[in-house]
Amino acid sequence: GQPALVGDITDLAARGGRITLRGQPIDALYRFYPVERLYRHAIFAQLCEAAIDGELLVFNGLRAFLAQSKACLAWLWSHRAGLDEPARMLIERHLPATQLARSPSASELLPIGVVKHVNGREGDSVAFGNQLDLAAWEARLIEGGYVVQRAIASPALEDVEVDDVRRCVEIKRPRYACVGSFAIGGRFGGC
Repeated sequence: GQPALVGDITDLAARGGRITLRGQPIDALYRFYPVERLYRHAIFAQLCEAAIDGELLVFNGLRAFLAQSKACLAWLWSHRAGLDEPARMLIERHLPATQLARSPSASELLPIGVVKHVNGREGDSVAFGNQLDLAAWEARLIEGGYVVQRAIASPALEDVEVDDVRRCVEIKRPRYACVGSFAIGGRFGGC
């Protein structure tokens, strides 16, 4: 029941002390745009200020950066020894082990890990470590900017596919969830 507006990063602006999307003032924002690229845009500082001042609710603000930034996860994992035991346990229980690819401990994760570029999302910058040959692994080390992250086995789900042309719905399996869902007021709000 909440009005929603979809736009691109270039559709965000700050006007009259308010954040707007496609010219419309907004009260809340759920971004799909990677936060590690968002800081390159002029609107980044204004989004942060509006969120800090309580003028804009950012559903997945900078605190989401920790779980999304592969470089940040690698830093956290490599510095967890300096934290107290409860903090270390939280990291080890809830965040996948992540190491910079050039780190000596990355080779231990490689057989059970996923190799990703810190700014990559898909495509050839992401590969399962057990499927990389030596040349492909070395190419990533030479290029730099890669991490090895413990692979997470996602459960297969039953899903439906709607065929508008044939006017039918088919059950498809296995499908794997690859986007997050969010809640508004404790109720499902989209994904």
